[in-house]
Amino acid sequence: MLWRFFHGCQRFRFPVQIVRKGFVQTQPPKDATVRVYLIDELRKDQVAHLCNHLEHKGFKGPIKDIYWFEVPFELLASLQQKHFPQCGPYIFSLETGKTWLRLELLVRPKNVVRCECIGYAGPKQRAYIIDRLDEIIRELDIPV
Repeated sequence: MLWRFFHGCQRFRFPVQIVRKGFVQTQPPKDATVRVYLIDELRKDQVAHLCNHLEHKGFKGPIKDIYWFEVPFELLASLQQKHFPQCGPYIFSLETGKTWLRLELLVRPKNVVRCECIGYAGPKQRAYIIDRLDEIIRELDIPV
């Protein structure tokens, strides 16, 4: 299982921390803006199991292989909180492939395509959604 962080089209190379056999985690520098959280080298049955779980829990988005996670109000940036009545709720999107998961670290309104309140996740938002996805993976006992 490889965990990688991407910034735009550029892949960062970070110090690698081996947590246990088969589990490699990279840590971005504290000043890096992380845009995508990618988990790859999963088995097809593991991704299918995760997708079934997410559908059952009501995270299914309007497009095949897309799942939405709502951002808690208290984690929204001040502009996003101000726009919440018109634009909210805000979401992160997770895209699944045959053997990978791609979590876009962009906070966007669920029903609005363009607005100044759309922005990349701040440190607390980023930590929240990555921890949430990791928690679901652990809950499903998917070895990483």
